[in-house]
Amino acid sequence: MSQPDVSVIIPSFNTSETLGAAIKSAMQQTGVRVEVIVVDDCSQDNSAAIAESFPDHSVKLFQHAENRGPGAARNTAIENATGTWLAMLDSDDTIESDRLHNMIGLAEANGTQIVVDNLNINYGNDCSNSPMFPPDDWARLSSISLADYILGNTLFASTFNLGYLKPIIRRDFVVDHSLSYDEKLRIGEDYLFAATALSMGAICGVHPVAGYNYHVRDGSISRVLKLHHLHDMKTADTMFLEQAVLKGAEIQAFKKRSKSIDEAVSFLKLIEHLKARAPVKALRAVLSDPMAARHLRMPIAARWQRWVAN
Repeated sequence: MSQPDVSVIIPSFNTSETLGAAIKSAMQQTGVRVEVIVVDDCSQDNSAAIAESFPDHSVKLFQHAENRGPGAARNTAIENATGTWLAMLDSDDTIESDRLHNMIGLAEANGTQIVVDNLNINYGNDCSNSPMFPPDDWARLSSISLADYILGNTLFASTFNLGYLKPIIRRDFVVDHSLSYDEKLRIGEDYLFAATALSMGAICGVHPVAGYNYHVRDGSISRVLKLHHLHDMKTADTMFLEQAVLKGAEIQAFKKRSKSIDEAVSFLKLIEHLKARAPVKALRAVLSDPMAARHLRMPIAARWQRWVAN
């Protein structure tokens, strides 16, 4: 068989209810030769069996003996991929049938190593989709610079940040630069991977049409932020700063992102004090970092107001 145009990488951990749809959407791509790679990250359900139910020549399945996280699963897939391009697909999401053909065509026409597109958001059982980023604003973009990407990953600046993007990237660029996912990160590994690629000279093109269907589900790790996630992100960002050569706007963007992580840490500590019904500690947290309190305008504010009323 000839070399696949693209390897679609699907990490899976206990996603038996959605994995089949993700695989089918990858297999139904038109205009490109697709290789689907599923990495089961030691699931406790029948996710592996679902992947095995597809023909061997269509889906490659790799299984981890222990749960190592989404970054490790993607690294395993990258090591075994043979496609010219790599496309990341979460196991609870789907992609439109012409997405990869359109994105690869744009990349080859413009000579870019990365391409991103807008995402369609689907909430729960609601079949309607809404774009993650305003379509008119997105259509005006031709590329995303490293400074813009870092700035677009400032925490709490908006409901969705650029870290939600699911890029395609040339496999030879990944191999030549020994690029891999940080396996210690459970949240933010996508951001760090793309930021590192951009810092190494990759050019990121933008396709104007949304072709990735992002499903918001209860309990999704990408929607649940904890203190240890923030500490890991801070450590990873420190290592990134040591390795990358940033300048001008990139440095300023990094400072803003770093400050937002510090504020998020203070905010989550404040929430912990409120949940523990420790008003004195909560007040001290606000006094030590007044910026943390401003995030109470988010949905958590409703719980805060009920707590105060009681």
